[in-house]
Amino acid sequence: MRIGYGRVSTRDQHPEAQHDALRAAGCEQVFLDTTSGKLASRPELDKALLSANRSGDQLVVTKLDRLGRSLENLIDLSKTLQERGVDLVVLDQGKELTRPANEDHLSLVSAHFTTIRRYTPAFLAVLDLQAAPAAQDLLAAIKVIRTMNTSGARKVPDDAPTSFTRSRWKTLVFAENGTDRGFYEFCALAELKNALRSGDMWVTGSRQFRDFDDYLLAGSDYTAMKYAGGLPLVTANGGEEYLKDRLALLSERLHQVNALASRDELPGC
Repeated sequence: MRIGYGRVSTRDQHPEAQHDALRAAGCEQVFLDTTSGKLASRPELDKALLSANRSGDQLVVTKLDRLGRSLENLIDLSKTLQERGVDLVVLDQGKELTRPANEDHLSLVSAHFTTIRRYTPAFLAVLDLQAAPAAQDLLAAIKVIRTMNTSGARKVPDDAPTSFTRSRWKTLVFAENGTDRGFYEFCALAELKNALRSGDMWVTGSRQFRDFDDYLLAGSDYTAMKYAGGLPLVTANGGEEYLKDRLALLSERLHQVNALASRDELPGC
């Protein structure tokens, strides 16, 4: 089933062109949003995604920018469609660009490389990024991208770190003629977002993306609070007594379970 989706701004009150193009492309259902601004809700898109929920369905748009309001939003929507087995069809100047369900829709975002390149060099240049051992390879990749931005190099070095590359990116990052610069940077930025959220990477001086150790007591503060009896702990008698009490409680509960089991009185059995 083909489901069409279109979007116009409040300044462009002429949705007929998109509607007619989607109908001409064989869409059985057409959903149109009229929105202005990146934060505006898109209820008709939600309805279109609810309709395009079966493997083999096709979500049709006239242009790619009608679907995604940002690169990150477009990647998330593409991933959702791929997981459902839904094909994405883009109508652009009379051409249909179709992608089968087993092909990653990330290949469609390459057209946005020029746009994102306007901001990433300055963005990466000002951030003092740090990483835990699990994300050191990704941090090294960010440093490689910074160096390429500074030097103007277009080719990704042969020894550039790549272990952070997830399987869904590999066919795009690793091209026949070497590592694709655009998708290498896209992939690194996507993984940087994930690493910042998980705490594997942090930004020095940031309030939101700070080092996990910053949330912990300093060693000197811990020692002072310990001897002053001011540690906010759940036990007042020390760790050994706490564990002893918990083991005793566990033993008591196990005896209760054994007694119930011997009488065939366990709940739910």
